[in-house]
Amino acid sequence: MSEIFFIGALPGWVILLIALAILTLLVSQFRALRQRLGARKCWALTVLRGLVYASLVFFLLSPGLITKRVIKLREGPCSARHR
Repeated sequence: MSEIFFIGALPGWVILLIALAILTLLVSQFRALRQRLGARKCWALTVLRGLVYASLVFFLLSPGLITKRVIKLREGPCSARHR
């Protein structure tokens, strides 16, 4: 069983503020590109930039992964002696 957790100590409102700033940046970049490029290239670049920004925010939150393994020991003749 594995679970992911974030070590970063940023409050939720800061993360929301960063997300809104990134969204605003993407919209302004989209509008600027729309004037110079075609629709298909504009959307492709905006999606790629969005993925880069999302991965940067993800890694700024310092993710961690905990893997737990439970092993059950069987009862045997040796375990009865140690009780």
